[in-house]
Amino acid sequence: MAMKARNVIFRAREIKTGKLIVGYYVVLHSPKFDKDNPDKVVGYTEKYCIFNDTDNRSNGSYWHEIDIDTLEMIEQTELF
Repeated sequence: MAMKARNVIFRAREIKTGKLIVGYYVVLHSPKFDKDNPDKVVGYTEKYCIFNDTDNRSNGSYWHEIDIDTLEMIEQTELF
């Protein structure tokens, strides 16, 4: 059975401004490095974001860090 491609849109409140942001939900994983051995990764931090490329970069970024407790899916459409 072939899987169908879908476009899924989310919304959530931005942490900095409290503004409602609409776009694609992404979890960014940033490595934490060992203090004594900077080549060694000792873990990761997670940042919950919405990627929105339609706001004309009014705040200088397409990435908005969000309050994960406010995240909700608002739209899902088949691409083809």
